[in-house]
Amino acid sequence: MAFTYYIAWSQQNLHYYGVRYKPGSAPTDLWTSYFTSSKIVAKMRELFGEPDVIQVRRVFDDPAAAMLWEKRVLIRLGVRSRSDWLNASCGGHIGCPTPEMLSKAAETRLRNGTISVGNLPEYRTPVRYEKAKTTEVATKRAKGQYAATAAKIAAINEQNGHYDRTCPHCGKAGRVPGMFRWHFDNCQMRSSNSP
Repeated sequence: MAFTYYIAWSQQNLHYYGVRYKPGSAPTDLWTSYFTSSKIVAKMRELFGEPDVIQVRRVFDDPAAAMLWEKRVLIRLGVRSRSDWLNASCGGHIGCPTPEMLSKAAETRLRNGTISVGNLPEYRTPVRYEKAKTTEVATKRAKGQYAATAAKIAAINEQNGHYDRTCPHCGKAGRVPGMFRWHFDNCQMRSSNSP
């Protein structure tokens, strides 16, 4: 069982958020047999004594989910750029973005015109995406891939059994596969004495 925890020295305004995911560990281990693996927390215990706030924040069945949650919380709190947090990284992961890193990345994306919009990939702006789509359609038309006429489409549909039929009992018209499922012999408007 894995869990995330929060400890703090409120007099000194120092905080720490961590995760415990060792097999066989339990939330009751926190500050009875487990005192975090952080060297910074160990130094703070020597300097200021035991923390006055010790909380198990969330319990998980999956260790990976616990580690991901810890990273998510630490990124949201922005612990790398705050002096009141003892966490040196975001969940032991290198590459935890600082506010300076995020603003610099946003400026670069704006400068290059690679902003993310909706479901479009980040490397395509809407203008580039529309232009690429228009060019693709024009190329296919020039090669004759969209040259099918209405007559060709009707012939293909009839060949595949996708032509319109009308139910004699209710007068509903539709494509053959669906019509035979709900109409003709199975129609609700069909009288019980008709063949």
